Amino acid sequence: MTRRISLNFRAALTGRASEAIPVVLLTIDHPLLAEPQRLSTDNTERLSDEPRLYCTRSRGDVYTFAPIDVILPGDSADRAPAAELGVPLVDESLLQALRSTVAPGTCRIELVDAAAPDIVEMSWGVFDIAAASFDTAEARVKLTHEHFENEPWPAGSFYPNWFGGLFQ
Repeated sequence: MTRRISLNFRAALTGRASEAIPVVLLTIDHPLLAEPQRLSTDNTERLSDEPRLYCTRSRGDVYTFAPIDVILPGDSADRAPAAELGVPLVDESLLQALRSTVAPGTCRIELVDAAAPDIVEMSWGVFDIAAASFDTAEARVKLTHEHFENEPWPAGSFYPNWFGGLFQ
């Protein structure tokens, strides 16, 4: 599967010397979170001095910097896309949401350039949080998409009590 990215960003990523800094933006959402957790892999701008926090601003949202370990999904046609994150436990509510089995959470993965954070160069869409394991400082989170081949087709069945006009 091919992905469209801007020519300038592609040239910057594949060039010998480049000033482009790719930034991964994560939006983690869960029914237990009051608002989605937005995390960034780049410390573009200082948010506060006490405590010292950095962030990336993109499309009006503030993504808090965290040293996230990201394994991006592949483009294999024979498997559903999957990703893995190493997320430092920066917030107690995030820890509770990841440990919860009440309802599955979701995570959106996007790639931007630090020089132009409002332009999303690549997006992998919304993943389901499939599993999470924890140690004292970080959560390892596995993300998956439901593969389209697992969807029933056709989506509905035609029964006389549902579609009476077909059976007359």
